[in-house]
Amino acid sequence: MVVFVPVRPNRIFDAGMKTRYIFLLSLCGLVLGFMRVFFLPARFEALVSLPMFFGWAWVFARNMQRRYFLYGMSTAFLALFWSFLVQLLLADYLMIYNTADATQYRRLLARLGGSVHEVIAAFALIDMLFSALVAGGLAHAVGRIVRRLGGER
Repeated sequence: MVVFVPVRPNRIFDAGMKTRYIFLLSLCGLVLGFMRVFFLPARFEALVSLPMFFGWAWVFARNMQRRYFLYGMSTAFLALFWSFLVQLLLADYLMIYNTADATQYRRLLARLGGSVHEVIAAFALIDMLFSALVAGGLAHAVGRIVRRLGGER
């Protein structure tokens, strides 16, 4: 006798989770990656990232009913994955065209050794964690504000 036990779907990525939004909005990370390689210094990355995070939060608040933090965090992780993938693949061009970051990387390489790819990967881990938490928090805050102003609780 065979007994089939109904399997409960994963609670995080169930049918209610709109992963299409996460994927499409995370493609902004490709643009950010190319900007970082060719002309955007690391110290100005927040000036590009924060408006992008607010834009994502607004989209999530207008189109989703709940899980704003999870949407914002997931989108930021995926977007920064694309961004750092572009930076790792084009690290030689980054050292040529982005002189501000190239001098910083050269100083780190002279002090610590290693390769440019290792330095970018180390920064990527720190930046992904911090940015994902910030994007998730902004998405949650904006989502709550928009829902309250819309009359929902």
